[in-house]
Amino acid sequence: MRRLLSAAVKPAALLGTALAAGLLIPRAAEAVSATTMQLQLFADQPQASVNGQNFNLDEPPAMIDGQFYAPARWLADTLRLSLDWDGDTRTIRLVAPKAFIEFDAPNNKIKVNGSSIPFDSVAVIRNDKLLVQLAWLAPYANLPFRYQDETKSVVANFIRQPSGPYQESQLRGDDAQPNSKPAAIFAFGKSEYRLGEPVDIIDLSYDPDAEGLPDYEWTGKQEAYFKPGVYTVTLRVSDGHGNRSEPFSKSVKVRDELYVGEDEYPFYFKPAGTTARAKAAWLDSVKSVGADAVTVRQSTERPLIRGSSAQPVTEKGYLYQDTIAKQARLSLQYANGLDKPARIAVVLRNESTTKPVKVTTQQLAESQPSVYAPLRAQKTLETFLAGGSAADELSIEPGAAVFYKTSPVLAPGQAFQGLYDLASSGAVTVSYVLMEPEDKLYQLGSYRTIALKESGNGTYPVSEVGWQVDARTLTAPTAIGFGDSTVEATIAGTDALNKREAPAPGFAGVHYRLELETGRPTTVAIHPRSGYFQGAIRVDGNVVAGPSGGLTSNDILIIHRTSLAKKNAVIELMAADGSQIPVDLVLIPLRPAAE
Repeated sequence: MRRLLSAAVKPAALLGTALAAGLLIPRAAEAVSATTMQLQLFADQPQASVNGQNFNLDEPPAMIDGQFYAPARWLADTLRLSLDWDGDTRTIRLVAPKAFIEFDAPNNKIKVNGSSIPFDSVAVIRNDKLLVQLAWLAPYANLPFRYQDETKSVVANFIRQPSGPYQESQLRGDDAQPNSKPAAIFAFGKSEYRLGEPVDIIDLSYDPDAEGLPDYEWTGKQEAYFKPGVYTVTLRVSDGHGNRSEPFSKSVKVRDELYVGEDEYPFYFKPAGTTARAKAAWLDSVKSVGADAVTVRQSTERPLIRGSSAQPVTEKGYLYQDTIAKQARLSLQYANGLDKPARIAVVLRNESTTKPVKVTTQQLAESQPSVYAPLRAQKTLETFLAGGSAADELSIEPGAAVFYKTSPVLAPGQAFQGLYDLASSGAVTVSYVLMEPEDKLYQLGSYRTIALKESGNGTYPVSEVGWQVDARTLTAPTAIGFGDSTVEATIAGTDALNKREAPAPGFAGVHYRLELETGRPTTVAIHPRSGYFQGAIRVDGNVVAGPSGGLTSNDILIIHRTSLAKKNAVIELMAADGSQIPVDLVLIPLRPAAE
């Protein structure tokens, strides 16, 4: 959508521009020329006539104290005056050619261009209908009339002025007049489109008062159409005061010629961060490839010490423990299952009894305590990918232990998540502990090691994986699986406490960095082949936000689109606990016709 004209453009100049461009089509000859209407109403009779044609009235006119009163709603509709109810002020508002009138029956007041008169002097409510004294209203409405006593009727003549794209009071320079109505106008980029071709709509709407248009109401508008035919689009706009424009409609033709199919449309035109439906028929057409398409490097320089539990921890104590020599990534996520407040702590102990050890935090990210921590894991990972923030260096005396990290106090049911990249000058034992909020370090000596149910604890040799993908020759949609054993070696871990094989991590806590090279414009997407993925994704340093609840195998997340000008990209990915592997990187080369 493009705004080609500023709302600050003068109405007359803008209208002339639109007419010159052929963007405004007159409604009918009657609507653009002045016409005379003759109205006849009879007291106590529920019929009226306009130019000899009879109409029924909801409430008949009446003679009150020798004056003829007419139904306000029928007059407004017939004369095309604006009459509406203002719920905020609880008044009826009438915009006439020479006055802005507010009827306030409960307070027995009528304001005419800001000046007040008694309501009961010229108006009455009968059967919930507003009747107004015709002799009082006629001058404001340009409605000359004559009263015929023998028939107790009036005959009035009204000259209807030409219609324009907006209507407003004719009270120039009067502070009491209402704001002008805005004008809804738009044009299509061209008169015909193909199936699946994006429809370009040029917005020419404006507010004569130059106050902006905060509200657009479209009917029939679509980004693209996938069946041939003629489609009508209607627009109404509102200004900041709630004044609504007249509806403006135009039609566009969609011919029976394919541009892009409905299943493919998101991959061609939707932006990064869009989640599309992964339809089974389309997925079946995607080709899966193995190790030949990817160069994989699994670095063992920084092991992953992972602590987690699928269930809240119900006893204080040591949850997991292992020793690092030089570098490590600490990844922990536990929930307080006690019936009282607690903290999660990371304790470091210098294994040397002769010399101090220096521990440097190279990168970190943490969550705030929350019962929704598993759902917010994505945000913690995004912070970590963005570089986190490093803490000061820590020196640990020979044989000593220190609190490296203590979480804020966790209420029952709340969880804490932390990610830390550490470098150490010597061997350090890392312990994850659930503790009493005020316990000191020496009191942890009485804590025991807890055997967790549904534990996700484990130490893994790899926390950094690099991929190089050469997709320059791809001509059809192709999937390459993160965690697919045909693409990369499985990252197997060990539980350092019981020396058993650790549960498969679903590559949670593992940082993937992928360098992609394409030969033609290509859309890049993520699809959870095995059921579920939640995590953080960055492309060329920019975070791509996915659904907060994660992706299922029915979803496909568009994360990037290469172009002829830029055929390469750097993609980073980290998964949260609970993600299932493999997760496919889907590459979709785009046809030249729709590039």
